[in-house]
Amino acid sequence: MSYFNVGHQKIFYKIIGDENKVPFVFIHGLGADRRQSISTLENLKGYRVICIDLPGHGDSRLPSENKTSFQYYCLVILTLLDRLSISTAHFGGISMGAGISMHLAIRYPYRVKGLVLVRPAWLDKSNPENLDFIGDIGGWMIGLNPEQVEEKLILSDFYQKLLNKNEMAAESIRGVLSRPQAYSAARILIEMVNDRPLRSIKQLNDLSIPSIVVGNDDDPIHPYFIAKEIASNIPGASLIRIASRYKNSKQHQKELAETIQYFLDAVADRVVFEPAEE
Repeated sequence: MSYFNVGHQKIFYKIIGDENKVPFVFIHGLGADRRQSISTLENLKGYRVICIDLPGHGDSRLPSENKTSFQYYCLVILTLLDRLSISTAHFGGISMGAGISMHLAIRYPYRVKGLVLVRPAWLDKSNPENLDFIGDIGGWMIGLNPEQVEEKLILSDFYQKLLNKNEMAAESIRGVLSRPQAYSAARILIEMVNDRPLRSIKQLNDLSIPSIVVGNDDDPIHPYFIAKEIASNIPGASLIRIASRYKNSKQHQKELAETIQYFLDAVADRVVFEPAEE
């Protein structure tokens, strides 16, 4: 694993795949780290995949002087690409990573060759309803000890209802309590939920970048309607529905990897991928 410095802070990353091929930056979700990106794309062929631990995630510590935001994380990623002498790349990610990729495409379109947006969770509103509970957990983690946070989470109406309806989704939320830097970087849960990648969904209308949006059902944190809304606003974007992450994880991973491989190859060959789903 390698690192670079942003100020006095070490930011860790790993590159997998072919060093001589087109770079693809694939960004993890909120509370996850480079391992999520690596496990998703470890079998991708023909690309140089860059997987980063954003500040407050994995091994990259969160500087006390920086407030996290979509813009801040974009600048960290672009700093890495500049250090690697990479001017353009494909960008994509899961959940927060999809939001960062959208934000980057709007602000710095000249650096983006293609967009892969997987299970997006944000549109153009801060503190969206589907993420409200994640922000609440961040607040508990700042004000309470771990035992109190665990108890408060387990006894909450939201968690109990989700546990009865979708056990894997509930356990995924519970996992934010045990991630690396869970308590020392708990404020990222609040700061990112309170931010938004877009000022207006209509900003996506101006993109002329090959794009794919991947959604799934039975996912309360990443509802399918968000993927559909994003795809409908990016000209020429393809919307693909794959197996549910929380109902059939193995099939979800298989279909996701195949979809990304096919899309990137299609962009490279300049062929039409698939029409957007109605």
